[in-house]
Amino acid sequence: MRLRRLVGAVAVGALCLGVGTLDTGSAAFVESTSNVANVASSHAVFPPSDVFADVRLNVLPLLTCRANVTWQPSTTAGVTAYEVRRVITGTNAVSGGPWTVTAPGTSYNDSAAPLLGAGLGVYEWQVRAVTGAGLRSDWIAADAPGFLLCL
Repeated sequence: MRLRRLVGAVAVGALCLGVGTLDTGSAAFVESTSNVANVASSHAVFPPSDVFADVRLNVLPLLTCRANVTWQPSTTAGVTAYEVRRVITGTNAVSGGPWTVTAPGTSYNDSAAPLLGAGLGVYEWQVRAVTGAGLRSDWIAADAPGFLLCL
């Protein structure tokens, strides 16, 4: 009886540790292990870094501004493109884009952001990395001198 309890306790303990072995009665056996941390990290796409937007008022077309958005490339292997979008600051509502920049490109010119369409034209530009497999990083907001008021 003690031997049966010991074997049962060892089997339950092994399953609780995430390692289970099933003996099928043949020479082969099935083993199952799982490591969630490795699975999640193997699909992570790191975003670009040092994202910056240089914002200027356009002379023509009237009542628009332009932004030159630049960034340092993602450190993730297999990045084939970057997506850039313009959002209304404070609401995160998309005002333009996403526009695609093929890697290794690291800049985008948003040349006609409407000045009055966002309540005095307060915008934020965001960038994310995209791999050839279609995996995407998080959006990263651009730094800019002051706040992005196109006046």
